[in-house]
Amino acid sequence: MNVTDFKLGHWSHPEKTTGCTVLLAPELVPAAVEVRGGAPGTRETDLLGPGRMLRRLDAVLLTGGSAFGLGAADGVMRWLKEQGRGFPTAAIPVPIVAGAVIFDLLPGNSVWPEGQHGYTAASSAEQWFVGGAIGAGCGASVSKVAGREQAMKSGIGLAQVDTPAGAVTAMFVNNAFGDVFDPDSGTFLTTPGNQGVSSQSIAMSSSTSSGSGENTVIGAVLVHRSLDANSLHRIAASAQAGVAQTIRPAHTLFDGDTVFALSTGDATGSYAEVFQLSIGAQQAASQAILNSIRNAD
Repeated sequence: MNVTDFKLGHWSHPEKTTGCTVLLAPELVPAAVEVRGGAPGTRETDLLGPGRMLRRLDAVLLTGGSAFGLGAADGVMRWLKEQGRGFPTAAIPVPIVAGAVIFDLLPGNSVWPEGQHGYTAASSAEQWFVGGAIGAGCGASVSKVAGREQAMKSGIGLAQVDTPAGAVTAMFVNNAFGDVFDPDSGTFLTTPGNQGVSSQSIAMSSSTSSGSGENTVIGAVLVHRSLDANSLHRIAASAQAGVAQTIRPAHTLFDGDTVFALSTGDATGSYAEVFQLSIGAQQAASQAILNSIRNAD
């Protein structure tokens, strides 16, 4: 997928068990975040909330390694500093990098992305977006309500939707607790849902917390036009609705579902434009989740 105004880079562990993905904005751009899961692992999300001074980002890090993986953001900051990027201060520009993690640690072989890997992902970023089992998607899996041994492989899903107000691109790392459901066909793409018993029904009848805090769907929606942070907050919330359309169940206590929204510049959109872009974000997020399964290999 060719994207003209943002760049995407990956670092994948040699054994493809973990990795990190860096989304580079063209400059310090307006951004927002919507966190719906009960077990998030994040960095610099507070500065994007309503009433905050900055509400802008240079880059987003999506990474494996649980909380350990957030250290990869140090390398992203170092690369951005070398480019002279960041929020201007009296000393030096300070790069603003937000991030979110998935849990992909393996018993007996726990490795995670570190600073040098974030640097590699940032320095290799390009306008041609690649998804699948790469970067932060290397260790992703879904349908873990019945235990990790029942999980299916997932990865990074990409999708783009055109609206009358502009295009919206979605990229998601799908490491969900639940099943993936296609709302258009009315069918599940993952087990146990495609065997006639959904993860949602299993979860409702079970008292287990198998995999608690070890799941999440993280991602970003990119609005390919100028838009202010308040409007982006609504668009991020709409993208979370797309997650809920395709993940059954979504936003559970055991997930850390986090969505970032970025635009290319700061401008106030009309009500009609924000509405159209929000619907586009919801559709793009839903399609990206489906593509994370379809293109997992």
